[in-house]
Amino acid sequence: MLRWGRSVLISVQFLTRLPVKIKDEVKAGELAGAAAVFPLTGLLIGAALLLIYYLSRVIWSHEVAVLLALAGLIGLTGGLHLDGLMDTADGIMSGKSRDKMLEIMKDSRVGAMGVIACFVVLAFKLVALILLEPAHVCRVLIVFTVIGRCSMVWALACFPYARSGPGTGRPFAENVTAKHAILATVIALTVVCGIAGVTGLALIGAGVFCGLAVAWYLNRRLNGLTGDTYGAINEVAETAVVLAALALAEHGWLSWLL
Repeated sequence: MLRWGRSVLISVQFLTRLPVKIKDEVKAGELAGAAAVFPLTGLLIGAALLLIYYLSRVIWSHEVAVLLALAGLIGLTGGLHLDGLMDTADGIMSGKSRDKMLEIMKDSRVGAMGVIACFVVLAFKLVALILLEPAHVCRVLIVFTVIGRCSMVWALACFPYARSGPGTGRPFAENVTAKHAILATVIALTVVCGIAGVTGLALIGAGVFCGLAVAWYLNRRLNGLTGDTYGAINEVAETAVVLAALALAEHGWLSWLL
């Protein structure tokens, strides 16, 4: 139990801007355990977004509440994954060699492609969530953060690290295995299907499939993945879940147990 608790704390420390401090030094081997519980951190983030949405609805409209919830997501994570998406887009869309793309991705400055990618992803999320009924939004805000982080664990387990030198993602990529990805999936399935029932399988399938499809493409271009690409994978997976939920809702197939 103590090990699980420590893994969750490490996960929260890496994926959010919440003031969590780990007393002892975090060992490389512990990062794999932390990755396995990424979906639990997603659940924590989703619960916070639900609270923001619920409280905002007391004062403002559904549309404003959705906007504030997305702003809360950026605030809670420090824009970590969006930053990775922008860096990845700048590198991949540069049309340069592999080494040059990695160099561009490491540059802290954001280019036009990064801004466009960020705008497109946020626009898809915002519009899709606004088009969903409030009852659906309350559930989607939780499940899409869980599934997005589950997709990152699979990317860590399935693809090598691209850079030769040190990097934020290297200790995770070198220690996470299929065992950790399966555990993350079990956690995600428990949470999502506990909320969405059978339709949760479709949401998880959409998110993880799209996340891994992007991971496969980036691996082809970079001969591996980096910390930035993990953020991009999370953003794509989250967007896929929201769009899948909207598609199911428009056909009357989106149902919830809770």
